Parts: sequence; C-alpha cells; structure tokens
Amino acid sequence: MEVLVIRHVKLAITRRGILVFVILLAVACTCLFLLWHDGQRAPRDARAVEPLIQALKDNDAMVRYDAALALWHLRDKRAVEPLIALLKDSDQHVRDTAVGALWALGDTRAVEPLIAFVEDEHNLWRGDAMRALGELGDPRALGPLIAKLNDEDPALRRAAAAALGTLGDSRAVHALIAALNDPGEGIHMSAARSLEMIDSPPARQRLLQALENKEVEIIAAAHVFFVQQGIQGTEPILIEALWGPYYDSDCHFEMADVFSTCGNRRLERVGKEEINQFWLPCLWSPGKRTVKWGEDRQDGQ
Repeated sequence: MEVLVIRHVKLAITRRGILVFVILLAVACTCLFLLWHDGQRAPRDARAVEPLIQALKDNDAMVRYDAALALWHLRDKRAVEPLIALLKDSDQHVRDTAVGALWALGDTRAVEPLIAFVEDEHNLWRGDAMRALGELGDPRALGPLIAKLNDEDPALRRAAAAALGTLGDSRAVHALIAALNDPGEGIHMSAARSLEMIDSPPARQRLLQALENKEVEIIAAAHVFFVQQGIQGTEPILIEALWGPYYDSDCHFEMADVFSTCGNRRLERVGKEEINQFWLPCLWSPGKRTVKWGEDRQDGQ
C-alpha cells in the first residue's frame, strides 16, 4: 500500500498541480496511518496463531476477516491450510483477505486453490490471485494463466499477462507475443514487460522488432531490455518512449529512474531532468533498479 500511495502522489504532482497534490498528500497520510494502525493491532506473538486459526471458523464474518488479516501480518505457515479453506467463505471480503494472506505466505500448497479461485467469476480479487500465482512460481499455474489471456474482462487479461512474466516460464512467450495485439487498455504493455522478464530468443526477437517498428508503448514497457542491449543510436526512440502518455503511469517514473543511473550520458541527463522537474526529492531514491547500458548486448548489435 505504501508504494501505491507514493505512486499516486507522484502522479498528482506531474498531472494535477500543487492543489491536488496537497489533497492527495492528506489522503496518503491517512492511508499510511491506517496501514500502521492495522500493523500495530495485529498480534505479533506466534502463540496467537492457533487462537486466530480457530477464529476463522467464527459465525461472525467480521471476526473471520480480522483473524485472516492478523494471520496475514503474522505470516505463520500453520495458517496456510485454514486460509485455503477460507477461499470458499460465504463473505466476499473474507475470501479476498484470504487471497492476500496466502500471497504473503508464499506457500505452494495454495496453488491449486488459488487456481480454483481465479476460475470462479463471483470472486472479485481474481487479478490479485493471479499475481499471487505468478509469484509462487509453480508451473501448475501456467495453463490457467495463459487461458486467462482470453478472458472477457480486460482487467483480468492484463493481470494474467503480468503474472506470466513473474512466473517466468518460457512456454508463455508465444501467448504473450499474441497479447501485444490485445486492444484492451494496458494489456499490450503488461505483455511487453513480461516478455522483458522472460529471457528467450522469441521474446528478444519480438522486442527488437518493436524497436525497429518504433512501437513506443512496447519499448516503454520493456525499457530495461533496451537499455541492457545498449544498441547504438536508439537513444532518441527511448527518450520518445519516456515522454509518451500511457495507461500505466508508473512507466514514466520507472524509465526516468532507470535512465538516470544507466551509464549512458544522454539518457542519464534526460532521466535526471525528468526527476528534477516532476518529483519531490523525498519521494525518489536513485537507482532503485540498477540497469547498465549495454550490459546484456548481443554480438552484432
């Protein structure tokens, strides 16, 4: 949540001006306080785990919700199976909290239940369940995630594309390449970023084709790949990609961050200018993702 709050504050500074920034800063402070408060009230003693597990069976949905939230903070593996059972709870908020808790626990016992959760259209947090499946890194999630690239809901297609990149299985590459043509908002960018994350010849070939065709949104989403390639003369199109308007507003900030420390003088200058113009120093720390120009250059480039 902290990252989400900071991203929205940055976006406000860039696009809305100081008044909206002040308003959103107040909202951000409130959100961070609530997050801190939740963390403070969550039990920290491992002895609380068993009573909390028992509370997951309470007749009151709010009690079950609070217990699941507390187990989310504790991250004790003893809670995995009880939280899996909670994925079928009658209350939507309780089910959603169980998804978050299982995501935080990172236990592969949750893979099959999360796949079933994703398949149930009555569940709201299916996108988060897909992201959890991606981070669990279990190959059993590959087929279901690829299938979701054809879902009617563009938000779910976008989540599936992102999760496949985190999963990192090269068998998803051709499906992700096809998703680059998806007209749904932001889906092609999620697919491009995932292709960047999966190091395979077909993925590289398609990204290089995007460079040749000057597909700036794909270039922006996969900017790390292009910086790592360090192809001479590509700086202008990378800078053009930096300045594009995108569904994923994080792209602009992430690109400026990467450019500012990449070792290419021209890109570093542009990246630092963007940071100085649009960001508050307190909201930016340089080199969050260290990427060097040409560090992964292939022969002949």
